[in-house]
Amino acid sequence: MRGVMKRVSPFSPGCQRGFSLVEVLIALALLGLVGVSLLSLLLNSYAYCGLNAKRTQLAGLAQEQMESLRAMSYDELWDYACSINPDFSRPGEIARVDSDPVPGFEDMFHSLQLEAQSLQASGYPVDVLKITVEAHYRSQGSPDLAVVFTSFVKD
Repeated sequence: MRGVMKRVSPFSPGCQRGFSLVEVLIALALLGLVGVSLLSLLLNSYAYCGLNAKRTQLAGLAQEQMESLRAMSYDELWDYACSINPDFSRPGEIARVDSDPVPGFEDMFHSLQLEAQSLQASGYPVDVLKITVEAHYRSQGSPDLAVVFTSFVKD
């Protein structure tokens, strides 16, 4: 004869087994900790995305300024530097311009610096202009960001 095996499921109506209140509270506490840590991660990534967007805008602003200066000839750059600083006539002199806030980007500023230098190349002096373009982002509640591009133009 075969015996009949009775299947017992924890979800059958005759079973009195369930979760105790302590188990439910521990599960909720663990779920809350995981939720808070995920929320913190999400908020930090959102803040970093905002900073990276500003950094990209700064790089574009500085690159645009640098490209407009690189399109100028050495003589045009020299004349421009002399219009900024009338004493700009010998190596070591600096002409610097700091801008007002960039239109449309009220927290962004850029500055331009031209420096006359005389370098030695193959034993011969070469006059160059060092161009430095800086773009800055200053805002309350976030760190200051800066992007700097430097280039040289020879005579």
